[in-house]
Amino acid sequence: MNLFLVRHGMVRFNQYDGVNREPDPSCEWITEKGDTPLLPQGRTQAMLTGKKLAAVDFDAILVSPFMRTVMTAAEIARQQKKKKSR
Repeated sequence: MNLFLVRHGMVRFNQYDGVNREPDPSCEWITEKGDTPLLPQGRTQAMLTGKKLAAVDFDAILVSPFMRTVMTAAEIARQQKKKKSR
C-alpha cells in the first residue's frame, strides 16, 4: 500500500510572513468557519501537483472539509480523469 500526503495550495493565511498566523477575523476573504479559498498561485500549485501525480492510480482521495483542501483535491482528481480519458 502506498499513501500520498499532499498539503493544500497557497492561501492568504500563508502570506503572513510565510507562516500560518491568524489574520484579522473581519477580513472579507475568510468564511465564518475560518476557511479561505486557494489563491491563483495555489490553484496553479494544485494543478501542477495533479499533473505530477497523474501517473499514480489512486483508489481513493480523502480530504478534509476545508475549501482550500477540497479545491486542491478536486484539481488532483481532475488530472486523474484526464489521464483515464486518454
